[in-house]
Amino acid sequence: MKMKTYTNLYEKLCSLENLEKAFQKAKERKSHKSCVIKFEENLNQELNNLKKELETFTYKPKPLKKFIIRDPKTRVIHASAFRDRVIHHALILINSTNF
Repeated sequence: MKMKTYTNLYEKLCSLENLEKAFQKAKERKSHKSCVIKFEENLNQELNNLKKELETFTYKPKPLKKFIIRDPKTRVIHASAFRDRVIHHALILINSTNF
């Protein structure tokens, strides 16, 4: 059995093309939220900032936002900042056939 190898994954992660696709995926069903609207208002700058942080190894995720929902049972939820969701999607995309 031959093992599959991957090359240039970090370059793919950091590419603007990947980050743009990741933004579109992160935005799905959330385009009305204020954090998404604010991110999109300065989309090129936000994506370039993420790209630079990834390339210089200075990217750090923001603290998770904790909140409680009661629907129908009580649950504690920890949500990522929107810019971190973009990175989550960027990681998924580098291994998918969509990239």
